[in-house]
Amino acid sequence: MTVRGSEHADPDAGLSSAAIAALAGQLRQLAVEGRGIPHLPAPILAALRDLAPIVVVELCIVDAQGAVLLTWRDDEHWRGWHFPGGFMGPGESVAEACARVAQRELGAAFVLGGVVGVESWPSHPFASPVALLCRGTLDGPPSDGRFFAEVPADLIVEQRAYFASLAAGRLVIADRMREAP
Repeated sequence: MTVRGSEHADPDAGLSSAAIAALAGQLRQLAVEGRGIPHLPAPILAALRDLAPIVVVELCIVDAQGAVLLTWRDDEHWRGWHFPGGFMGPGESVAEACARVAQRELGAAFVLGGVVGVESWPSHPFASPVALLCRGTLDGPPSDGRFFAEVPADLIVEQRAYFASLAAGRLVIADRMREAP
């Protein structure tokens, strides 16, 4: 067994010391180039999926009437309304990640009020995220999205628990089980 930080290869890992060093060097080069999460190439992110969880932030913005802001998503993974969100980047605080995601998805500054939920989601299609549901406010109207007083029929299924818990004023704590391959 390899001791953490050791230069020696673990014979059970199936990689030689040289292969480990080469892979580590390539990953460091991606970081130097600014290609870490959330800018990691998709095939590498997919390869990491089964190796390590990745932290994401999901933005919870509620208007004065209690309606929740959702944005539309339509890509190869999902089609429907969802909570705006994204990966936390290396060295980012939760507030910084929320601010970056809000600027990108909503065109507004986000002020973090607190983390109101946590979800581990190992069956996610392209990552193994630990999602932080972050409640906060925007400094102005969003450039995208719509406020919903009720759960829309086409809300991404995996986020229905967020909406229901927020509407009931409860913390969101969910731990999805990995689905069998």
